[in-house]
Amino acid sequence: MTVQVENVSEIKKRLTVTIDAETVTAERDKVLAVVRKESQVRGFRPGKAPLGMIRKQYGEYIDEEVKQNLMGETLAAAIDEENIKVAAQPELEKIEFNEDGSLTIITLVETMPEVQLGEYEGIEITREKVTVLDAAVEARLEAMQRQHGTMREIEDRDVCETGDVARIDFIGRKNGEAFQGGTAEDYQLELGSQTFIPGFEDGVIGLKVGEATKIEVVFPEADSREDLAGQMVEFEVTLKAINQREIPELDDEFAKDTQMAETIEELRQTIHDQIEKAEEGRTRRGARRALVEKLVEMHPIEVPQAMIERQLEYSIRSQKIEMAMAGMPIQDDPAADEALKAHLAPKAKQEVQSYFIFRAIAEAEELEVTEKDLEARFQEMAEQQGREVAEVAAQHQKDNLAESLKEDILDEKVVDFLLERAKITWEDPTEKPAEDDVVDADIEPESTDEPAGNETEE
Repeated sequence: MTVQVENVSEIKKRLTVTIDAETVTAERDKVLAVVRKESQVRGFRPGKAPLGMIRKQYGEYIDEEVKQNLMGETLAAAIDEENIKVAAQPELEKIEFNEDGSLTIITLVETMPEVQLGEYEGIEITREKVTVLDAAVEARLEAMQRQHGTMREIEDRDVCETGDVARIDFIGRKNGEAFQGGTAEDYQLELGSQTFIPGFEDGVIGLKVGEATKIEVVFPEADSREDLAGQMVEFEVTLKAINQREIPELDDEFAKDTQMAETIEELRQTIHDQIEKAEEGRTRRGARRALVEKLVEMHPIEVPQAMIERQLEYSIRSQKIEMAMAGMPIQDDPAADEALKAHLAPKAKQEVQSYFIFRAIAEAEELEVTEKDLEARFQEMAEQQGREVAEVAAQHQKDNLAESLKEDILDEKVVDFLLERAKITWEDPTEKPAEDDVVDADIEPESTDEPAGNETEE
């Protein structure tokens, strides 16, 4: 076997592998023997037909089998011999027998990029300080009140008013045809909440129990469903009952009912801590995005298209899951899918670039994931899911997710390293940032014990 390597680009190599005639002949003899044994040739018992007849009748099939058999093992050996770090399945450009009986295979191989690290400490970014407003805590409390409220049917009147919860059936139609997601039964609509399409609640107010009506509304121009955005639709609505939501008092009993605290003040503190943690996560993600943008700009490496495509597929799936969880219908719309793909493609490429840059930084700074790190993450996940640590660990091993988890932990370690050495402009979301608010991230701001920000993938 002889191997020639041509550098097509920073991450692409063309491999020309030639397998000698002796090896090709030996493989052909093996395939020929198998075909002779298994083939049915008229006038001969299996395995007894003349070789010449087998070659004539099955020649093309034998040649293809020889090519496929030799290509797999030979390419793997050539890639190993040349120490090529492959990023995706090699693309076959040509495979043919030569006049001397040898076989030539030409493939295009995408390889892992080599990152030449420049400066990565002291990156300048802007990050929000974590701010938890009392109003946010009270809004969360109010939402919990409503969730724990009970419905009582109003029987002393039959006309619904603002503030009532109307139990309705409805069917939405566009141009006389019912549209997806526009039909519901026993839907509980709080009148005055402005949670439905503008104008819909106004059409329900004043209805009598048992009465039906038709309401024409226009979907907002910004609606995610392109086939409905800005369009006039008609809803046929029937009022089935009028309910009133009875809201519990914000007292210690309510706190106990939530199973989150023993007193209302403890519940407020718990909610405060939850919001604070979520905000820290949000601002950290924002800081990571800022770091990635700067690092990619400073290290404009070429990355394998196959990896970009995989990251893009992951990003699209994640986006659709988020849309579904938000109650937005996912339609089979090729045009919408292409638009989403075009929107997410630049970020997918950036994520792949950051993957290699982060790994280069981790290697340079000797950052690694230990078994202790992994055990701590399993412990955290077990507490969140209410499961045993051993069960969570075993599930990750079974589903081959342990390596992916290690990658996530290493990513976090690199981000921590970069943030500790970054030059951060801390912004208070409730105030305009001061001109002299630029500090080194490892210097504690005077107003806090530890610098914190307001807080997921292609």
